[in-house]
Amino acid sequence: MSMTDLEKRHIEELTAVKNNVERIEQHYRAMKLDNEAMKDSLSDIKKAFVGNELIGNKGLIATVAEIKRDVEELKDKELQRQQSESNIKWIGGTIITILFALMVWIIQHLPK
Repeated sequence: MSMTDLEKRHIEELTAVKNNVERIEQHYRAMKLDNEAMKDSLSDIKKAFVGNELIGNKGLIATVAEIKRDVEELKDKELQRQQSESNIKWIGGTIITILFALMVWIIQHLPK
């Protein structure tokens, strides 16, 4: 029983199709593994930005918002400090001027 050329060609075609299916399945498995790794990476990135229960839901976004609040608070305190310094300078200058004027008046009204 000898194989005809047609049977040989059919076997070659079936072998080629089987090889292609195996290659496609291998590619699919590799893509599935890549997708799982990508999913894990995205989950880690999300945890970094948003946070999770282990770190008190305090991710990068919450930390940046907290830093912004702190900076605004520091700016407000700096403005208050500058205003206080300005007030102290005016009050000090006024007191020194009054004392100087009082000393001049006392010196002018001393008995000669």
